[in-house]
Amino acid sequence: MMTTVRNLKIFLEVYRTHSITDAAKHLYITQPAVTRAIQDLESEYTVRLFERYHRRLIPTAIADHLYTYSDQIVSLMDGMEKMLKQEQVQAKIRIGASITIGTFLMTEICQKFSKVCSNTELEVTILNGTALQSKVLDNSLDIALIEDSIHERDLKAVPFFHDEMLLIMSKDHPLYRKKTIILKDIAEYPLLMREKGSAGREYVDALFARYGMQIMPKWESGSTQALINAVRSGLGISILPSQLCQEALHKKQIVSRSIYHEPMKRTYYIAAHKEKYITKELKQLQNVCMSLSAH
Repeated sequence: MMTTVRNLKIFLEVYRTHSITDAAKHLYITQPAVTRAIQDLESEYTVRLFERYHRRLIPTAIADHLYTYSDQIVSLMDGMEKMLKQEQVQAKIRIGASITIGTFLMTEICQKFSKVCSNTELEVTILNGTALQSKVLDNSLDIALIEDSIHERDLKAVPFFHDEMLLIMSKDHPLYRKKTIILKDIAEYPLLMREKGSAGREYVDALFARYGMQIMPKWESGSTQALINAVRSGLGISILPSQLCQEALHKKQIVSRSIYHEPMKRTYYIAAHKEKYITKELKQLQNVCMSLSAH
């Protein structure tokens, strides 16, 4: 027979009250149940825990030692039980986002999520797509919001949003006056691109690769704003997410052109490990992300 926490709790109450009757009252159980728990302990360890004097139970020396251990064990178990019950509400979700999603969607996601799960904190990490996938794989992140491409086979991806890429240039650029632009035209000019590993860079590389073309960028940057500024200054052209170009377009600092027969559409994904347990809070967060597509 293994000692149970219940028996230890009963022992503690008998030790404190020196009475089977009082212990039973305090624990809301029957006196025989208290007596049986004490007998089980004494039988299991072949010890005597109490002596009876004038209707009172006097702890023996071994009972004094057992009390010290039992008090610690019961406290630890009570603390563990409390923690587990609290953790039924996921206290924190570690969410990653690409630079584009982090820039124009993450604030709205956090605000909407706080309204439906006010007791759960979002810990946000902004990185490029390759780094995000690695962090989801090693459980450094619970989920990640990634643009367009998920390479890792151990990740599952759920689409939640769509956007488009834009070819941008200064208003004085020769391509702006060209009636029809094809990819070959773009390859003839300095191209300013996101860094390798970013979803935006992978999209552009794949776009040219479909036609057997490999591009050597003039600039590589992890900052979309730096690329927009360089385009505005006439240092080259770029292909960037539409959402991140809107302010500069509205201010007429840059202009955009379509590429012949290239729709330039992308999909955003919620990425999680295939073995990840989806708590109700994570499900709520996914629902918030999915609701953005209704905009």
